[in-house]
Amino acid sequence: MLAAALHGAMSTAWRAKTSAEAAVEPTRAGAIAMDIIAHDLAAAPPPPSSDSTATHLGGPFTGTHQGAGNGDNDDLEFRTLAREEGKDDDPLGDGMKIVEYVISPDANSPTLIRRVTRNILSTQDLRSVDEPICRNVRGLTFKYYDGTDWQTDWDSTAVGDVLPTRR
Repeated sequence: MLAAALHGAMSTAWRAKTSAEAAVEPTRAGAIAMDIIAHDLAAAPPPPSSDSTATHLGGPFTGTHQGAGNGDNDDLEFRTLAREEGKDDDPLGDGMKIVEYVISPDANSPTLIRRVTRNILSTQDLRSVDEPICRNVRGLTFKYYDGTDWQTDWDSTAVGDVLPTRR
C-alpha cells in the first residue's frame, strides 16, 4: 500500500517536471539565440570608409526588413571577429567572418539560421555553413538606431559607412 502511494506521488511529480520543462524550453532556446546574436554584434568592426585605401577586413553592415504572412523575417549580414564558442582547437574559430541571420523558408518548421562564411581572405571558393540556432521561430525583427530614430532597414554603404548606434 505504501509502495502504491509512493508510486502515485512520484508519477505526479515526474509529469509536473516534464510539463514545466516543456513550458520553459521555448524561452530558453530564444535566450540562447539572442546571446549568440549579441556576441556576434558586439565584435562587429566598423565598415571601411569609401575613401579608405588601407586594407580593411570589415565590410558592409546590411539589415533588410522583410514582412511575411506569419510575421517579420528580417535578414542581417555583417562581418564579425567573434571567437567561436567551443572551437578552441579549430584554426578557423578565430578571425574575421561574414555572419548572416535568416529564417529558413520551411513553413513546417521555420528555423533561425546563422550562416557563417569563414576564412574570408581565401582566394578559394568561399563556402558558408548554415548553423541552426533556434527552431519554430515565428518571426525575427531587427531595429537599427541611427542616433535619433529607430530604422527598420540599415545599409552602411548608404549612410556613410557607419554601424547603427549602440543604445
